[in-house]
Amino acid sequence: MIHISYVSRATSPLSAEDLLALLRQCLVNNPGNAVTGMLFYANGTFLQALEGEEEDVERLLRRIKVDPRNTDVQLLHRRQIARREYSDWTMGFRRLTDEALAAAGAAAGTRAAEINPLYLVQHQAVVDQLFREHVDPTALDAGLVDDPRDQLVRFFKNENTRMRSQVELALLMLESVTDAARGAGLTERHLQLCTEALQSLRQI
Repeated sequence: MIHISYVSRATSPLSAEDLLALLRQCLVNNPGNAVTGMLFYANGTFLQALEGEEEDVERLLRRIKVDPRNTDVQLLHRRQIARREYSDWTMGFRRLTDEALAAAGAAAGTRAAEINPLYLVQHQAVVDQLFREHVDPTALDAGLVDDPRDQLVRFFKNENTRMRSQVELALLMLESVTDAARGAGLTERHLQLCTEALQSLRQI
């Protein structure tokens, strides 16, 4: 299997509803392609890791490069991996707010407004730290026989990542409804999004 990470620039600002549409496409396509990964978004910039069998990842990367929603795709890393580092795409999205960046040690002092492809290319330590924070802990300790306390710590880390991703998706749903309400463009679809957001939050 291989792990690929890249940065790209959105061709136009993405609303909460645009991001939801992108994530829904990933949720539909990636499992069928046997690809998992992690996606960050901030300030019109995508930072993504993809993992899986080489042919599957390369096929998906080719599609990403011609996707009209992004441009200037720059490969950061390509390496062989023995096992997946992100076990489930449903826990694979986070917006890089000021708070999220502050929580990443290597990104201390970085503001979301400063994030762009050039910054991420030039600050590999920040990229590495962001990805490391979201890796499945069991992938880091493969083959180790450890204390039950360590297993418990990994369990809670996984649960924290899963819950954080569900919150992100619920926030996107609620933001899209708020945006539509401001423009007096509420539809039955937005009511459905509210219901899905509530269901997502209730699972936390």
